[in-house]
Amino acid sequence: LDKFHIGGNSNGAITAMSYVAAHPERILSIPIIATAGNMLGLVDPEEIRKAAEDLGYKMPTAEPVAADPPTEDCGAVSPERSAVAGNPLDLDNEDTVTSNILASGREGEMAKHGTWTIDGQRLLLAETNPDFESFARVVYRGAQGFALLGPAGSKRTKFFLRQDDLWLHAGNAGPDVQFDDDGRSFVIVDQPGLYQLTQNPNDNFHSLSLAPNKPGAAVYSFVYADKCLPFVP
Repeated sequence: LDKFHIGGNSNGAITAMSYVAAHPERILSIPIIATAGNMLGLVDPEEIRKAAEDLGYKMPTAEPVAADPPTEDCGAVSPERSAVAGNPLDLDNEDTVTSNILASGREGEMAKHGTWTIDGQRLLLAETNPDFESFARVVYRGAQGFALLGPAGSKRTKFFLRQDDLWLHAGNAGPDVQFDDDGRSFVIVDQPGLYQLTQNPNDNFHSLSLAPNKPGAAVYSFVYADKCLPFVP
């Protein structure tokens, strides 16, 4: 063949371009795909450009590379926590000792107060709870806290929430949280699902307590997110 088309992909483009630079008079076209360019130092880019232009091919101008966006500190996040893995601490047991300091040594600590039972992968409230004295509590780190919860059978269930032993407020309550006339924070659970409970301005350590108002209410697990993750309802 006196004249022909030659092309190459990735490192193969280096071989094709080298041939074009040496024998431009024999080339009809030079399609190249995902070229590795001059990474091996085998090809002079200017020779390739000149050979291509001699064939009537106008080499494209490289697009400017966009600058990387500024980095943002999104904060730390605790790993997902099952409500039953490792058996929750029993706060009714006088031998149970927990620290009052919220720090990394307590991250993921799961505890319960009152009468609860473990049913498969869920923690079930096993008594009436008119004064919210029975609760499940987790220690976590993260700007946003979510829980996978289930109602008491088919009954619409309220889970009353406290963070660091205080009712939530507008500055740290998640989108699913409501407030009663006494300022107590809660979520309504009418079907099993993931509910966003907290939305903190930082990633400090917190304790989060859930006190359902009906026996049979279920707590499955907790998951957390940093402050950069937008909430998607």
